[in-house]
Amino acid sequence: MVFTSINTRDPVPPRELEPVMKNQHSITQISHRESLPVRDLRWTLAHVPEGFQIVSYSTLRKPPSTVPVEQILLSDGFSAVSVYIEPREGRQPSGPRRMGAVNVDAIDFQGHLITVMGEVPLKTVELIAKGLGEKAKP
Repeated sequence: MVFTSINTRDPVPPRELEPVMKNQHSITQISHRESLPVRDLRWTLAHVPEGFQIVSYSTLRKPPSTVPVEQILLSDGFSAVSVYIEPREGRQPSGPRRMGAVNVDAIDFQGHLITVMGEVPLKTVELIAKGLGEKAKP
């Protein structure tokens, strides 16, 4: 979660805080998450910091895209790191960056966009991203 606080010099009239839609059609977005057994994980993580373990493995679908995004959630009990794996589809990875207290690294791995993010040091998300590999197929 990310919280934002804005302080203004003058009070903002309540009517200016009302949502405005350019057209009158309602927008509905439904996302679907499917939890998967960790044993079905098709990825390896070579550089997971000591104390971190895989907490969950799932796929997400967010319209309009029908392509699933895989999510691996790691935690040490205090901090959490999310690893998102999706087809790159022409998008360019952004590389390492900071977003408030959250550090993010996005890299290209064999045609996949890998995004690692969490409230951990930037070096940690970079190592996790670079340590991702695909399990050998039997």
